[in-house]
Amino acid sequence: MATLSKRIRRLGMWGAYPEMREWGLGPQGAPTPKPKPAAEPPPQANGPKGYQRPDSRILEDVSDEVMHMRDIDSSDVEVRVEKGEVFLTGTVPERWMKQRIEEAADRVRGVKDITNQLRIKREDPDSMGSE
Repeated sequence: MATLSKRIRRLGMWGAYPEMREWGLGPQGAPTPKPKPAAEPPPQANGPKGYQRPDSRILEDVSDEVMHMRDIDSSDVEVRVEKGEVFLTGTVPERWMKQRIEEAADRVRGVKDITNQLRIKREDPDSMGSE
């Protein structure tokens, strides 16, 4: 133990314990490890050179994503795919639905771009309550 005390006096706390150089001070000045930075997400896997996901598969996946959104009325939404670009047309009742549908399309692999031409279907004020 005497050897460790001399080492600490000679090199200082961080010199005596090099593995602790990256540590910070916790409650009451006790050394604690600093949190490690978040790991980078793994790069998205690319297919073989020249591979492009078929439009029919992209269309199917985008349609499935939209269909599984139970809180969105997508009955008037049309999805079309050309060379990896997704075209969204039709109407939705609320603006947030338009945004969520675009986000769902963006999650699908192989989508290169999205053209969101969805319109918000406003209720006609004259038709409300006139039965």
